[in-house]
Amino acid sequence: MSNLRCVGVVLALLVSLPALADDPPTVRVEGTAGRVEIEGGEVKVKRSERSVTVTTRAGATKVTNGAKYFCGKGDKLNLADKVINGSATVAIYAEADCKITITDFTVNAAVAVEASGNALVTITDSVLNGGRTAIIASGNAKIILSEVTINAPRGIEASGNAKVEFTEGTLTGKEAIVVDGNAKAKLVDVAILGKQIKKGNGRISVSE
Repeated sequence: MSNLRCVGVVLALLVSLPALADDPPTVRVEGTAGRVEIEGGEVKVKRSERSVTVTTRAGATKVTNGAKYFCGKGDKLNLADKVINGSATVAIYAEADCKITITDFTVNAAVAVEASGNALVTITDSVLNGGRTAIIASGNAKIILSEVTINAPRGIEASGNAKVEFTEGTLTGKEAIVVDGNAKAKLVDVAILGKQIKKGNGRISVSE
């Protein structure tokens, strides 16, 4: 659309602009860094942790740049049998009360999966390769993994009140798992190759 140009990825927009008439069209631009330029017309910007919603008079379009798959408030996604290669940011991102199920996925990205808010992410029979971190869980998010192979410099990172439950799999990384704040991780029958790091009141439970 003519009055929205996305250059790079998303800038953290913290601008309060005039409200529009009732029920205007909406544009959502998703990403983690970079810049969005808006030209002309009245616009209203709403920012969440990983997305920017831009409301404008000119019509609706959706521009995605950053997360390959984005799951937000009220969303329910089922993803199966796919390969994601080369994402420079986050391949799969879940926020708010999103519920997402991932089955038979192979992900190669800077961050394979990130969840925040009250998101619930269930991952089964998948391979997650992170250039930096394979899995990040924060806020009150919960991530459930079963029969998953994880490879990354930092395999799993959990903070806040996040919970991670991992059954039957392999977790490999210089820092295999890092748990901070009040986060909890429960690993059952998981081969762990790397350091287990606890900070704050973080808890890691490992059993066979």
